[in-house]
Amino acid sequence: LEVIDTEDPVQVGGMEKFYVTVTNQGNAEDTNVVIKMSFEENFDYVSSSGPTDAKSASAKSVEFAPLSVLGAGKKATWEINAKSLSEGDHRTSVKLTSDTLQRPVDETESTHVY
Repeated sequence: LEVIDTEDPVQVGGMEKFYVTVTNQGNAEDTNVVIKMSFEENFDYVSSSGPTDAKSASAKSVEFAPLSVLGAGKKATWEINAKSLSEGDHRTSVKLTSDTLQRPVDETESTHVY
């Protein structure tokens, strides 16, 4: 699981683009891959695109519909756009679950807003 912000640092009122990439490093396919992203007070969710659509979204989080299959050695990437609201050191949290994983995988991305 990799999370990248593209505009760090970003000005208050500006847009930040995040890329969330899931790589299947195993030698068998994985199924029902789910990504959930959560924002702190500095950002609001605006829009997203990727291999699956957002199944639920609010200002502070977005959860994507399950990716039915991610083949061995394959990658899937989602693009998430968020608006910066206030100055500070923001943490964006991403959680990955799937049928193969016994526990969720968590990743955090730091973004500075000025």
